[in-house]
Amino acid sequence: MTNEKLFQRIWNHCDFGLLGTSTVSMYFYLLWQLKKNQAKEFSVADTQISRDLGISRNTVRICREKLKRVGLLYFEIPKGGSVQYNFEKTNNAKNSETQKESFQKEKIILKKQKAIKSSEKKFPKSEITPTIAETPKLDLEISIPSLDEFLSFAKTLDCYQENMQNALEEKYRNWLENGWKNALGKPITNWKLSVKNLIPYLQNAPSNSISLQKVPNITRPKE
Repeated sequence: MTNEKLFQRIWNHCDFGLLGTSTVSMYFYLLWQLKKNQAKEFSVADTQISRDLGISRNTVRICREKLKRVGLLYFEIPKGGSVQYNFEKTNNAKNSETQKESFQKEKIILKKQKAIKSSEKKFPKSEITPTIAETPKLDLEISIPSLDEFLSFAKTLDCYQENMQNALEEKYRNWLENGWKNALGKPITNWKLSVKNLIPYLQNAPSNSISLQKVPNITRPKE
C-alpha cells in the first residue's frame, strides 16, 4: 500500500475528536518512519517516539492501541524485542465490523462525557452550602389573630378582669409591631397559650396604673 493511500485512510476512517491529537500525530509520525525505513515492517523504540513527539511513553502505548483498535495500524511485541509496526496487516488485525462497533461505542461515551461537562458549566454547583441559620424557614402554622379575636379569647379566661383590656391591647400592638414575636424576639407560635401565661402578670399589676384612655377631659372654667 502506498503512502498516499495510507494518508488517505486516516481521513476516511477516523474521528479526530475520538482519537485525539496525540494519536493522530503518532500515526503520521509512524508513516514518516515507514518511508524512512523503506520496509513494510519496521521498529521504533517507545523512548524515541516519546522524545520526538514530546509525549510520555505511556501515551505512546495508549495511542498505539487506539490506532490498532480502529484498524489503522498493526503491531507486534516479540519477547525481548522492540515493537514491530506494520501498516499492511491492519485488515487482518480484527474483524472490520467489530472495529466499527467498538469505534461507535467510544464515540457515544465521548459524547456523553462532553454533555455532562457542558451541563456542569451551565449549572455549576454552589461552593457554599447554606446552613439552617442562613436559610430562613417560614412557619406556616403561625397565625395572627385580629384584635377583637385576641380580646375575645382573653375575656374567656377565668383570671380576666375588665381593667386588663388596655394592657392587653398594648401587648397586642407590641407583638404585632415586633413581627408577632415576644420580648425575647422569639416567634409566637401559640398566641392563646401566650395570652394565658400573660394574664396572671396583668392580674398582679397595680390597679391604679395610668392609661391615656382613662384620663378625663378637663374643660377650662368660664371667667
